[in-house]
Amino acid sequence: MQRVAEATDARAIALDRLAWVRQFHESILAGVPDDALFARAGGAGNHAMWVMGHIASTDAFVLGALGGPAPSLPAGFDELFSGGSKVFDDPGVYPDRDEMVEAMRATRAAVVRWAKSLDGDGLRAPTPQDLQPFAPDVISALHSLGAHEMFHAGQVASVRAARHMPPVMF
Repeated sequence: MQRVAEATDARAIALDRLAWVRQFHESILAGVPDDALFARAGGAGNHAMWVMGHIASTDAFVLGALGGPAPSLPAGFDELFSGGSKVFDDPGVYPDRDEMVEAMRATRAAVVRWAKSLDGDGLRAPTPQDLQPFAPDVISALHSLGAHEMFHAGQVASVRAARHMPPVMF
C-alpha cells in the first residue's frame, strides 16, 4: 500500500484505502477461531460468517450497479448476504470459511481491476439513483465500500472483544 501523502490522484487514494481496510479486516478475521465464527456480540447483530458474505455480495452488487463486470458468486449468495437479509446461526446454511474469504477477495479484486480501467470522467460519473444515498459518484462509491467494510469489521472486532481476544492494532 502506498502512503496517502504519496498518492497522486483520487483513484490511487481510494484504492489504497480499500486495500488498507481489507488488510485490516482480514487480520481481524484471521484471529477469529472457527468456533467463534457464528458468535454475535451481545447475542445480537451480525456474526463473522454473515459479514464476510455480505462484504463480497456488496462489492459485487455495487460493481454491477456501476456498470462494471459483476463477478459470479455461488447460487443463493445474494439472498443470504444482501443488506437486510436474515442472519442464521446454523453453520449449515453458509459456505465454509475458505469459500467466504475467497469470495471477498475475488469480488474486491474485480472492483479494483474495474476502477483501474476508468479514466477521470468515469470516476466522476454519477451513480445510479438507488446508489445516490450511498455515494453520488463512482469515486465516492469506492470510498464508501471501504467505509462500509470498516463498519462491519467493527462488528467482528466486537465479537473478539466479547470473547476477550486481543485487539488487532494496525
